[in-house]
Amino acid sequence: MRRLLLATAAVLATTVFSAFALSRLVHADVWLSRTLICLGVVAVVVVLGRVTFRSDWLPSLLGLVAAPFALCAAFVSGSSLLGVLPTRASLDEIGRLVASALVAMRESTPPITEHAGVGLVLTTGIVLVYLFAELLAIGAAAPGWFGLPVLGLWAIPIVIGAHVDAWVFVTAALGFLGVLAIQSRPVGQMFGEHHPPERRADPRALVATGTVMALSLGVALLASPGVLRLPSPGRLHTVYDLVGASSTRLDLGLDLRDDLTRRQDATLVTYDALDPTEMGPLQAYTLTDFNGSSWERGDEATDGEPVAGRVLWPQQVDGGRLGLSREATITISNLAQDRLLVPTEPRSVQIIGNWVYDAASDEVIGLGSPPAPFTYQVSFRPRDLSAAALDALDPRSLEVPEDLLALPETGYGPDIANLTRQVVQDAGAGTPYQEVLAIQNYLRDDERFTYTTTIAGSSTTDAVWDFLGDRHGYCVQFATAMVMMVRSLGIPARIAIGFLPGEQRPDGISVITGQRAHSWPQVLFPDVGWVRFEPTPSLQSGAAPAWAPVPVTAPGSTASAVPSQVPTGEPTAEPTTAAPGSTAVPGSSAGVAERNRTTVLVVGGLLALVLVGLGALGAWRRRRAARFSLEAHWERVRRRLRREGFDVSAALTPRGLARSAEGRLDPGSTNALSHLAHAVEVARYSRAAVRRDDPLKNPEQVETWTSAIIEGARRSSTGVREAP
Repeated sequence: MRRLLLATAAVLATTVFSAFALSRLVHADVWLSRTLICLGVVAVVVVLGRVTFRSDWLPSLLGLVAAPFALCAAFVSGSSLLGVLPTRASLDEIGRLVASALVAMRESTPPITEHAGVGLVLTTGIVLVYLFAELLAIGAAAPGWFGLPVLGLWAIPIVIGAHVDAWVFVTAALGFLGVLAIQSRPVGQMFGEHHPPERRADPRALVATGTVMALSLGVALLASPGVLRLPSPGRLHTVYDLVGASSTRLDLGLDLRDDLTRRQDATLVTYDALDPTEMGPLQAYTLTDFNGSSWERGDEATDGEPVAGRVLWPQQVDGGRLGLSREATITISNLAQDRLLVPTEPRSVQIIGNWVYDAASDEVIGLGSPPAPFTYQVSFRPRDLSAAALDALDPRSLEVPEDLLALPETGYGPDIANLTRQVVQDAGAGTPYQEVLAIQNYLRDDERFTYTTTIAGSSTTDAVWDFLGDRHGYCVQFATAMVMMVRSLGIPARIAIGFLPGEQRPDGISVITGQRAHSWPQVLFPDVGWVRFEPTPSLQSGAAPAWAPVPVTAPGSTASAVPSQVPTGEPTAEPTTAAPGSTAVPGSSAGVAERNRTTVLVVGGLLALVLVGLGALGAWRRRRAARFSLEAHWERVRRRLRREGFDVSAALTPRGLARSAEGRLDPGSTNALSHLAHAVEVARYSRAAVRRDDPLKNPEQVETWTSAIIEGARRSSTGVREAP
């Protein structure tokens, strides 16, 4: 019984801790307390079934029958009969919860909070995982396989790349190892069971196993953080990658955790007659709408103006085409998109086909499918951008559309704003330009942020807040964070997507490959228009623009000071009035967390009481059943015979031991030993079921044999023999 309880507890622990792998996707408040209640009820039913019945699968079936009642009590008690019995109304309510859960899981930004339907679906899945895992580990006595259903809880975060805390993996792994350790110890031979006798584990093997486990876990805990931070040398290709393997497409959605990492070495674009630094980045898209986790495209422009014979720029440009002093011939050899690559300066384009210009997005759009490859000519004029010129301009004076200042409603806007104000204050910025530059240089600092395409999954509803806390990401994270931080100051900003300048070959042709795909923020200044800034570290982006230099500061100076506010996992419910630099305090999360902890403690206490009661019941049953344990009686006999000087070596079979003792025991004891040895052989090695009239079905007979043998052995040592 004790072993059954230990194994059940280990399976429960493995299941629950594995469920925490989903906590970054569904907040624990949604499922934890109700899941513990349902698991506790089902586990008690299964344990009682295993104690009562000898069947391997019947207890699991009983648990499966009990699960709906537990789920009704936990989620739809109001519409259930007596709070637990399913009714037509409760089934209809469950159907509505499941339908709403499917919608929430498809449309919500993780982690999902306060959604009973999602909690119902997740709890049901966890209970089913436990039932299958318990059936394999305990019912089928196959602990090596019980991890398969548990892997179902890990499959979702593994597939989508969601972050899982190290403690979740370690505790789940310890639970798995615990099940293996408990179930690998053979059960003591019970009366009427056909199993080999219990063997004692070698203490040296236990010490060696424990040492190896401790060292392995220690090395994993110490090394995993550093290993996870290393840039990935390769990448598993998704279906999208394989389908689009012949071209590189810049995604319109730009999910912050996936896009712009599908980099290829194939040549996409070539151009001549210009030095790459003179050409600068080539822009394809601009985006303004950010929902907290990804950039969204608006309605496609269909009423743009033809590109022929005009300067393509959102603002009025003096000089017209005659003022465009730089020219280049660009060839697109392998780029599957309908936006033309153009310089980030005022330009004009000569191209064959139906192309229009949308001034609002500053994009050149193809209305048909362009040939591949195709060539076009670009003329552009570099603007007179300098730190001094930009420092005299005030972007806040512009009247701009609301989407250029919008921040996602994720609950973390105040936190981002507080951090931004602290960055600006630490840099001593006095003008809008200096504020923007301070944000750029804060993000670009290699000592604070690390460029890598291997990043952690989401931990909050705001990807920017995740990035500012984790401080690891690639160009999309850096650019998006800067856009949101700049907007929090009331300055219009957006993100641009395209390619960094190419590498020039000896023949003067510059080559752009998929590895040069990039995104960067643009800030709108009066008179000069959209201006590029570069927060991505130089590892990927190269040198910052000349008008946005990175200052060289001595260690410990004000400009390089690290703000004290560190992003946490909870949003600030209301904008704080603390001075810049103060740490944001979560609004109502403390109360929620406290209620959650209280619920867990109460449920855990009740479950502990139930397990203690079961343990006491098991101890009583174990003492009661000790009389019927055939191996226990045989072991008593062997110990007594050894004490009286009989040969009981391990080399002797039960029958051999009985024969070797015949000369020293009286006939009655010899007969009893022969019967007991035969019973042990039948129980150990016979595959046939014990007959209903077999004496082995009579525990009192086994006790009589044992007493007779022990008494005969005692008399043999004193020289007293029973008269024939």
